[in-house]
Amino acid sequence: MRAHDDDLRYRARAIETQRDLVTPRSWHGSPDVRPRRAAESLAAPAARWNRTFFNNDNEGLRRFQCALRKKRPDNRVRATGQWDLYFNEVLRDLGAPMMPPPAAANMVCIDSAFWTANMSGAAATAEAWDTPAPNEADLYELTATLTEGELTHASASLPRRKAKVDIVVHHRGLDQVDGANVRVTLLKWIDPRKKNAAQWNDHTTWFSGNVNWTTAVNQVLNSGMARRPPCPTPAGPSCSARRTNRTASRSRGRRWMRRTRPSRASTST
Repeated sequence: MRAHDDDLRYRARAIETQRDLVTPRSWHGSPDVRPRRAAESLAAPAARWNRTFFNNDNEGLRRFQCALRKKRPDNRVRATGQWDLYFNEVLRDLGAPMMPPPAAANMVCIDSAFWTANMSGAAATAEAWDTPAPNEADLYELTATLTEGELTHASASLPRRKAKVDIVVHHRGLDQVDGANVRVTLLKWIDPRKKNAAQWNDHTTWFSGNVNWTTAVNQVLNSGMARRPPCPTPAGPSCSARRTNRTASRSRGRRWMRRTRPSRASTST
């Protein structure tokens, strides 16, 4: 994985300071660890949405766009989480209702009926892409924007609901690698404390002690299973792994990881 946005994978070890060569970079802000809300059905918003008001809920809008793209189906709908003029006219063409007076005439909206009609069946849990797994471009264009953030703050935050984490894996060598030999392990820590729990914006509250999870990690990495459930470890941390869903090229029935084409793995949490 890349250590940060400026890591071009030309060096064996990425530079650990920002562009001023003084300020330390975040050790947990890799652009290749991409958490996102899991695809799930959402209830219709209480008020009608339109281009000037959708409660700034970009991720809720993205979920509706995923459902709409699948339900119709219509490739003009892209799950960008943005309500631009193009999406506005696509909605109009797909028969979306108009805002009632005193709103401006012919203002397209999403009401409860239109939402519910499209957020149903398999479409309700559709992903933003049509393929079984996303490629790197999908993760950057059709999921929430991630920034490196600060060293002392969490790099990303998600609501308390099901999530997925996609990990983009790069190969630094010149020779291609058999994808069957590539595995990714996700380590996570859940604070067991109910009071004085860790805060996303205060790194001094984060867990910093030693964790005896070496055995669990080795067990996951050396397992022949493509996926295995989380391995509990003391004091809240756990690890899980899934063999990469490779986007690398196929040759003679096998998938290979090349230095110019990243691969990915995903896990649910």
